[in-house]
Amino acid sequence: MFFILRQLIEALEPEEPKIRDRKVRFDHLTINEYFLNFNFDDKKYLENLSLESNSNQININWDLFDHGKNWTEEKLNELNEMCLNGNAIIELLVKSGRNQNPLFNKLSELGWQFESEHGKFYLVHYEPEMIYSQYDDGKALIKYKTPYHPTSFFSSSLVFEKTWNNSTLVLYFPYKLPELNKEELELEFVLNGNSKKISINDDQKTYTLHQGSKEVYNSKIKLCNKYLGEIDIETPSSGNYKIPLITKYLQN
Repeated sequence: MFFILRQLIEALEPEEPKIRDRKVRFDHLTINEYFLNFNFDDKKYLENLSLESNSNQININWDLFDHGKNWTEEKLNELNEMCLNGNAIIELLVKSGRNQNPLFNKLSELGWQFESEHGKFYLVHYEPEMIYSQYDDGKALIKYKTPYHPTSFFSSSLVFEKTWNNSTLVLYFPYKLPELNKEELELEFVLNGNSKKISINDDQKTYTLHQGSKEVYNSKIKLCNKYLGEIDIETPSSGNYKIPLITKYLQN
């Protein structure tokens, strides 16, 4: 009853605040969003990335060959085409040859904005002058809605937490994986040579790799999945830890 009432209230709400709630501000975008929809087999972008020594902080650098220049019609068409194709944000930045602010401001002028809702991430195109117009169905005019997903283990983090009586090892993705069937998203988890199959959790974002009294320190882990690829990880010697696996990509 309460669920139905909540749905009814949401349906009666004006669209404008809903759009504002879904919108992800450009200055809030992080490495988690930059590599959604990214092809990690394309090594040409590695030269634009660097990992600070003695930390897990990632600095992204690229050639600002068009910094301060006017946008040509050809460049605008190329940008729109990349948005329609769902190219990764890091690709938009590198191909544009501009800093984040000029690129993201131009996207906004063209009617594009990033949105997050129910654990999913999208690039949405509105008609700029009609973004908050109300229609019979109560919706603003959305022309295109491109989904963005994690495409590799490199987009995830390995999180280990130990309490006095329990240890948990979880593979965490910041956004939901594509809507494949559970068998396709099943992964092989190899811990120190012992292998088992792990199904994705109901949230479509996490895998519980280990839970119990056993500690997962000084261990060799291998993860395999047809969609997400393969990755080898060595765990620390002590303490709770969180390993952003993008660091493994940058170290390859």
